Amino acid sequence: MVTLCPDFRAAMTHFQRVFIAAIAAASTFVLLAADAPSVRHASLTQAKQDANTEGATDSLAAFGNPVLGYVMQSSPLLLRAILGVPGAASFSQPLSLPADVIRVHIAPSQAYALAERRADDLAVIPLHAGSAGQTVALGGALPSPDLVAFSFTGRSAVLYSAAVAQLQVITGLPGTPAVVQTISANTFPNGIQDAAVSDDGTSVLLASADGAYQLLPGAARQVVGATGAPALAFFPNSSQAAIGDRTTGSVYLWPATAGSASASLLAAHLEGMAAMCATADGQGLWVTNPAGGSIWWVSAHTGEVRTFQLPVSPTTMERLPYRDMLLISSHAGQPAWIFFQQGGEALTVFVPAARFRVHPGRIHVQ
Repeated sequence: MVTLCPDFRAAMTHFQRVFIAAIAAASTFVLLAADAPSVRHASLTQAKQDANTEGATDSLAAFGNPVLGYVMQSSPLLLRAILGVPGAASFSQPLSLPADVIRVHIAPSQAYALAERRADDLAVIPLHAGSAGQTVALGGALPSPDLVAFSFTGRSAVLYSAAVAQLQVITGLPGTPAVVQTISANTFPNGIQDAAVSDDGTSVLLASADGAYQLLPGAARQVVGATGAPALAFFPNSSQAAIGDRTTGSVYLWPATAGSASASLLAAHLEGMAAMCATADGQGLWVTNPAGGSIWWVSAHTGEVRTFQLPVSPTTMERLPYRDMLLISSHAGQPAWIFFQQGGEALTVFVPAARFRVHPGRIHVQ
């Protein structure tokens, strides 16, 4: 029998870890727009340089435990961190949440989340360095909203509850949250299906089955007509927004001026659009096309459109803490996919699925 010395066993363990990371990095998919001049791989240094300075956390720079973001699974309720760097990332163990938390809404900055609690107030949960902090009650907020929509940086949010027919606007998130508006939704002519709010909380758009509406004191004014609820997205630190007609594939710019309800056509022929959000620099829009397995970049100034084909259908679009890094697919028991773009270059990387061990009467999540 051969006995391995402790130093040799430690060396082999280290080699296995490095080898696994190298295999994960090799699985990075490089995407290139038709007119993009070059391709490069993302690195830890680049990700730190390109971080959204207003909304990003400092966890990526934390030595030994970089965090790319957080992912929520609704059934069973699990909150996980995405640990590692692009190309070599993995899910953390489920983060500890209070027993009375029944639903979690992660803010775009991913510095915090809003938690619905059983028979209690809505609460703020700080997220930092791969862990969830203690809940802080948000007094006066709707406790079980049907809809939660955050502003671009996550400083503001709009809540809607069909049960009590109320809309609320909250600003000062996450550190000094305050409910600044509570509005009856009974006067709204159609059912509210989506909403968007500016970072300062002063402008709110609502989406219904017949178009987009601007929320005004005691009323709502239609700004774009559509067949089906349109996509809505405010630009960072701005009252300007984009409205996407999913039926016609048209994208409009709305100036959010008090005296004008007009919106100008920005781009057309984007049939199949689903989710939409602004780029971190405010110069463009990301628009997903799940049926086409692609994502569009649309210039906010010229309407120019670039198409990036993806190795997975973009079924969601959630902003991670770092500049123009998007979670485009995340399903329980399946790998998650992350998309990011720099200039004319684009990359997608996947995060291996979390493992489950099934035992009689219970499921153990690894």
